[in-house]
Amino acid sequence: MITILGAGAIGTAFAVHLGKSGEPIRLWGTKYDENNINEMINERRCSILDVNIPSNLDIFYENELEKAINESQFILFAVSSKGIIPVSKMAAPYLTGKEIVLSVVKGLHVNNNFTLLDLIKEYIPVTIRDKIAYVKIGGPIKANVLADKSYAHGIFACRDLDIARKCCYLFKSNNFICEVTDDIIGVEICSALKNSYSIVIGLYEGYLPGIYSTSAAVMSGVIQELRKLTNVCGGKEETVFGLAGIGDLYLTMLSGRNVTFGKLIGKYGDVESARQKMQNATVEGSDTCFEGMKLVSKLEKSGAIERTKDVPFLNGLHDILFEKKDVQETLKSMWKTWT
Repeated sequence: MITILGAGAIGTAFAVHLGKSGEPIRLWGTKYDENNINEMINERRCSILDVNIPSNLDIFYENELEKAINESQFILFAVSSKGIIPVSKMAAPYLTGKEIVLSVVKGLHVNNNFTLLDLIKEYIPVTIRDKIAYVKIGGPIKANVLADKSYAHGIFACRDLDIARKCCYLFKSNNFICEVTDDIIGVEICSALKNSYSIVIGLYEGYLPGIYSTSAAVMSGVIQELRKLTNVCGGKEETVFGLAGIGDLYLTMLSGRNVTFGKLIGKYGDVESARQKMQNATVEGSDTCFEGMKLVSKLEKSGAIERTKDVPFLNGLHDILFEKKDVQETLKSMWKTWT
């Protein structure tokens, strides 16, 4: 039995994908998912993904969490990064220690733990915490693509590669293929910061529209930053140059809220104008940038990194978003520092 926690786009997409294999699947959502849950239960349809709901997919409301988790071997967290703590607290009492916990959530919580899987683990009772296996899913996985059985490719990270392979076997299909790694740290870092770096690429595309040679060069620069951060945090360089790094960054920079937000800031030279144009929609890369610079500060204090030299793009993005630095001048400074 597989239970997916989070009935938003990505959680529903995984549920539909897994449901098509014929396995019994459970999808649980919070109060924020109620509209989607109502539609899926009443109409067996998900309009946000434009797909029908398989008959073997059972759907649960927030107050039905115990029933949704009961006797499930696989528990996949697919909530927002801000929802990871409250949902972990809610789910923990119903775990037995026999589960495999997976996460497709992308983000950082530097004040609490380094990776989001560590954060989930923190709220699981000490008596069973180390009996559970933990798996991070990364790579260029787009919800609507996964749900409609178009081609997709993911990477499963676990310290126990046999567990990672077991998850791969469960999740794979003719159109969804996957690979394994033991580099949880690398996959977590790349999965989180690719959102922030997509904003950076968008900044230059908005400031210099149509000059794709510039954004291509910036992409090379942010990959070097990801490599540096991954290395000093104990991750593997190969992860940065694979699905979780370049692969996911490429997907994110093509479309979506992060790159759109960056383009609007670059175009108008003002963060608040960009937020208004996006109707104050949540931009994950903004929150991740804030957390990422907390991580950089810790690394800088230990002497492992120098922010202005080693991560000028992430540092510059933080200056624009949170220090109200002039956009054009900061873009010029980032470019000059990197080159």
